[in-house]
Amino acid sequence: MANASDFEAGSSWSVGNQASAAVQSNGTTDPASSGAFSLKVTKNANTPGALAVNGNTDIPVTASIPYVVTFQLYTLKASVTYNINIDWYAGGTGTTYVSSTVTGTAAAVQGVNTPPYDNQFWSTYPAQTVTPPATTTFARLNVQMVSGLTTGDVVFIDNVFVGRLLVPAGRLVMPQSVNRASTR
Repeated sequence: MANASDFEAGSSWSVGNQASAAVQSNGTTDPASSGAFSLKVTKNANTPGALAVNGNTDIPVTASIPYVVTFQLYTLKASVTYNINIDWYAGGTGTTYVSSTVTGTAAAVQGVNTPPYDNQFWSTYPAQTVTPPATTTFARLNVQMVSGLTTGDVVFIDNVFVGRLLVPAGRLVMPQSVNRASTR
C-alpha cells in the first residue's frame, strides 16, 4: 500500500482549523516540487491543529505493521517548524476513532519568492516510522504548523507519501548472492 498525494489531479485534502484555504496550486507561478501542482495552504488562525487534512480520504493500513510517512513543504518564511499528525481509525469506513500519532517536529528551509522555484528550497520532512495500533484499518493525515507562520502566510505541500516499511528498522536484508560471508 502506498499513498502518494502529488496533487497533479486535484486534491481531496481540505482546510484545517489553522488555515483559511487549502486548494490546488495554479500550476504556473506557484511552486511544485514535482510535476506542475502542489497543495496551496493559507494560514488563518493562531490556534493549534492542522493546516490541511486528508479527512476526505481514508488510507487503508494494517494494524501493528510499520509504515513510513513523509512529505515536502515550501514556505517563504524563516523559522517555520512543522510535523504531521496521523489519526488512526477502525471499521469498514474508518469512522471509529482509535488514537493519534504526532510525529517529530522538523524545520523548514526558507524559499524564495521568484519563479522558477528551485527544488533546493523544498523541505523534505524526514521519513517517520509509525505503527498503527491494534484494530486499526484506516489512517487520516494532517499537516500541522508548529511555529513560524502568521495569518495570511502561504505554504505549499507536495508529494505526501505513506507506505509500508518493507525492511525492519535497523536491519539491511541482503540477497544470498550478495552476502559474501554465506559462501565461505
